[in-house]
Formats: sequence, C-alpha cells, structure tokens
Amino acid sequence: MPTSPPLSPSLTREQRTHISSWLAQLIPSPDFSTQKSRKGKHAASEPPPILTHLPSPSYSPTPAVAMSTERSQSPNKRARIDDEVVPGESISVVLRPLEELSTFSPPVTQASKTPRSSSPSRETVVNLQFAKPPILTEAFNGATHPIPQRVWDIMYRLQPDNVERWVPASLKESIMGDSELGLQQISKGAWDPDCPDPVVDQYTLAAVKDIFLCARHCTAKGRDENAWCAEVVRPLLELALRLSDTKDLMVQSVCVIPIHSSVTTSRIKLTIALASQSQAINPTYLSAPASSSAMRPKPLISRKADFTLSYSDKTPTFRTLYAGIREQGYAEVSHMTDAYTQETPLFTAIEVKASDGIKPQGQYQLSVWLAASLRKKAELARAAGLMDTTNLVEPAFVVVGHEWYFYLGYLLLNGNGATIILQQGSCLTDSISGIFKLLRVLTGVVEYGLGGTGEKEGDGLWGAFLGVVLERLAGLREKDHVAEVS
Repeated sequence: MPTSPPLSPSLTREQRTHISSWLAQLIPSPDFSTQKSRKGKHAASEPPPILTHLPSPSYSPTPAVAMSTERSQSPNKRARIDDEVVPGESISVVLRPLEELSTFSPPVTQASKTPRSSSPSRETVVNLQFAKPPILTEAFNGATHPIPQRVWDIMYRLQPDNVERWVPASLKESIMGDSELGLQQISKGAWDPDCPDPVVDQYTLAAVKDIFLCARHCTAKGRDENAWCAEVVRPLLELALRLSDTKDLMVQSVCVIPIHSSVTTSRIKLTIALASQSQAINPTYLSAPASSSAMRPKPLISRKADFTLSYSDKTPTFRTLYAGIREQGYAEVSHMTDAYTQETPLFTAIEVKASDGIKPQGQYQLSVWLAASLRKKAELARAAGLMDTTNLVEPAFVVVGHEWYFYLGYLLLNGNGATIILQQGSCLTDSISGIFKLLRVLTGVVEYGLGGTGEKEGDGLWGAFLGVVLERLAGLREKDHVAEVS
C-alpha cells in the first residue's frame, strides 16, 4: 500500500523550484500601474489571499515556505486605515468624523480675489454732503439752509400739494362706468367743472387709461425698471408735452445704454450685456469723495438719470440759436459727453426705479446728475458775463413704481458749485385721479421750462436765465439788455 512521503524540515533545490513555479501560477503578479491610478490605493495594500481553498499538490509546503510568500509592508508608506465596507453596509459606518481626518482651507473664489464693491443700498445722499463740491439733498419742510425767495416762488408754483381741480368733470360718467378700470375713488375737490374741450378730455382719458393699466400690470407682475420706463414714464412725459401744445421740448433718454455682444464658445453661445458710456456725465462737473486728495485721488462720483427734457433743435428758433452758439466756439452746452446731447441744453431730470426699488438710491443718482447739470449752466453763464445764478432753479423727479417724488435744485451763491436739492410732495399713478394730478404737475414743469420762449411769459427758466445766457453766447443779445428776475 503506497504511503505519502514524510515531511521534511528541509527541501531540495528541485522541490523549492517546483513550489515557486506552482505559486507563480496561482498568484498573479500585481499591476502596479493600475494600483497607482487608484486614489485610495486600497487594492495595492491588501495582503495576498489565503490558499487553504486550493487543491493540495502531491506534497505540502512547509510553514517556512508559506510564510515566505507573505508581502512585507513598505516602511516608506504611510499606514492606511484598514476600514473596509462589507457588502450591504453603509459607507457612513466606516467614515470617521471630518474633524478627525481632514482640515479644509477656505475656498478661493473670484469674489474673494477681487475687492468688494460698494453696495448700491449704501449710496445715500448723506455721503454727498461731504463731497467736493458738496451736494445737500433734504426735505423742503425742515430745510437747514435759508431758502431764496426765487426758490420759494417756484416751489409754490410747481409742487404737487398745491394742485387743485385736476380731473375734468365731463369725464365723471366715463370713468365711473368703465369696468376695466375697476373701483376708482375720486375726491369731490378733484373734479374740474371748467371743461374747455370735451373732445380733448376724451382723448386724454384714453391715454390716461392706457397708462394706468400698464402701471397696474407692472406692479402685479413685478416688472423691472425698463418696463416702467417704456410703458409708464415715457408715455406720461410725452402726453404732458402734447397737452402743453409744444414741440420746443422733447423727451430724451440719458441713461447708460446697454449693448449686447454675442460670444460663441465650443458648446454654447452667450449674450453679454455691456454698458455704453455715451451718455456719461462730463467729469468736469462731478463731485469728488470727501476722502479724495491730490496725493490720493479717488474716482469721481458719477451716476445716471433715465430721462430729461431737451430744448429741441428740430424747431427753427432753437436750430438757428444753436448754430450761432457753435459759430462762437461754444459747442458744448450740456454736461453730457454724448455727441448730440452735449450740443442741446437740457432741462429737468427723471430717475426711475421699479416698484420694489430703493428711493434713497434714486435720490443719490438724481442728486449727482442734477448737480452736474446746474454747474454746467452756471459755467455757461460766467462765459456769457452773467455771474448771478439766482434764477437758475431746476425741477426733477425720482420715480419709484407708482410714486413720483418732486424736487427742486439750485446752487449756493458762493461760486464753489455747492448744490441744494429740496424734495416736496409726490403724486401716484395707482389711480386715474392720481395720473390726472401728475399730468397737471408735469404740464406746469413744461410751462416753467419754456417760460420766455416765443409768446410765453418770461418768468420761466428760459426767459429768466437759460435763454439769456445762450443768446449772449450766440452774440444775439448784449450784456446791458439782460432782464433780471428777482
């Protein structure tokens, strides 16, 4: 009967060679290129499998030979955390808390690389009173500076609180019977019994109704500033000009014009909105921050407005006047840098915000724009030999959704460009009555701006100041023929 050969503590060279070749066939050599590509390097550090389940050869290896096949751990490698996930077990079981294993650096983003810009909500008129030259914007009631008599008179003439009987009484049935307008509450004192032309009143009501519906839609749908400008503000300004029966003034947009540029990448096409600076303010007429100095200059304070009224060069009277001014070497008569706008004098300013806009931000923008406008007109007056700017008083508006806030701006007579801007009263476009009242205010502003042109009375801005200055610059008026208005 055959028996197995006895185990021997020592093996011959032939036996060791046989065992080595046998083990080489059973245990494949590790692929180090694959192991290096694995982030965790889990497979590279695993011990070789135990071979108890393999069929035994005709002889058994000694314990010394079996132990020689185990891989020793490299002393140069960091010890691994030998936590393994059993199939069906959550990975959260073996993960240690982050504070025990990892330390994270703060993320580096584009925002952290660039300095933080000033927030628009922090741009308030409080900062402007310390600028150089200063701009003081405050309420008319409780004003801290003495108010000139000329400013008193114009405020009384133009402010919304002094408007009386602004809705034509002939439109009462049409307004109350229009279901599309919804409920309209109009006070007894608002009705105007003097109706010069019922046909004109009906035309006005149709335009007012359209503006009211657009304003209501802008509020209900939360539409942006562009919608308010296009569908409410500009139509109101143009309607006021038609009701004033004049073509001497025209509505002009002076906001920063967006330009869209398309950029095509390998996968998508992007449309980027850029800002055109063609309607920027000439830096000569801007204020500097209080902290600016000759050694450490800071950027000038420049902001936009949305609309203004300009004395139109389409009418023969103004076209001839502007040609004479250019012949005398005065090509720039406004504070803007646009090639066309700088050649036409501007009057009033309207800054628009959506219904969720911020009024202090609108005040800030309007104050910067209006102060620059007044300083330019004062510079023209000095060039014309007129040093007194008492009659240089200009109205303006800040629009926040339905509400139109009324302002008057003027220069202090110290000659350093310090500007005072006073706010008094407001109108609303959330009702038919409110829009009619606003139209009365706007037509009053138009009449004030044109006062002294043609057959109109001479106590407006044109007759009392601006027309006198421009006619002097064009060589059409002598210095001793200037009419002073107190």
